[in-house]
Amino acid sequence: MKLVTFNIRCSWDGDGINSFLHRAGYILKKTEDEKPDIIAFQEVTDDIFDFLRNTLCSYEIVGHGRGKDYFGEGVYFAYRRETVRLFGLNCCWLSDTPNVPASRYIGQSIFPRTCLDGLFCIGKTIFRVCNVHLDYKAENKKIREKEAGQIIQNIISKNSSFPCFILGDFNAVKSEECIKIFENNGFIDVANDVGATFHNFEGKKYKNASKIDYIFVDKKAHSKLKKVKKWTDERDGIFLSDHYPVSAEFLLG
Repeated sequence: MKLVTFNIRCSWDGDGINSFLHRAGYILKKTEDEKPDIIAFQEVTDDIFDFLRNTLCSYEIVGHGRGKDYFGEGVYFAYRRETVRLFGLNCCWLSDTPNVPASRYIGQSIFPRTCLDGLFCIGKTIFRVCNVHLDYKAENKKIREKEAGQIIQNIISKNSSFPCFILGDFNAVKSEECIKIFENNGFIDVANDVGATFHNFEGKKYKNASKIDYIFVDKKAHSKLKKVKKWTDERDGIFLSDHYPVSAEFLLG
């Protein structure tokens, strides 16, 4: 099984040569070549969702926006019809009222945050995947701690024996407390050694590059880890995104 976390960058045409409209074909080609079973996308806007739904023909795209009307930017899963079955899907807002659309913690940025929780099956193996995109403001470390704690509590409340994966854009470096919350609850970042993931469309030239994208797995899943790879593709100055997508392969299914 191959999982990918991919912050796709939400700007359709506002990033010059790296606008989504210039990257779209490149992303499709990379997906066709790699054939991941599940992609956890962050920063998917309505127009990008329509594009993915209409062009990633081998995949189902599930999820919704974070607004009151369920539209707008959000986190989504793309899963391969040929290899993956979806058994259940739940989206909650990271807030004190997780079932209230567009709700936020006091002090959270203006953009609501959600966690998309999917129960999938490959072969006879059932597993859980959580797609997250934590608060982006550098000063909101305490908010990210609340968001991380809520995600962990949601997982614990399931009381499930299935392997669990938590992946996405955490907007936090490894030393932050929100990252330690996952580690202290038995989750291991299999992407720990991939280096910087956010590069602002500059690749190795970006001086403030940092690792803020993670693939956390529980011990059961970690024992099945096969390979981790960062997608650093660049063509004529165009990158797949301003984040490097990260893939992880496991001997599941």
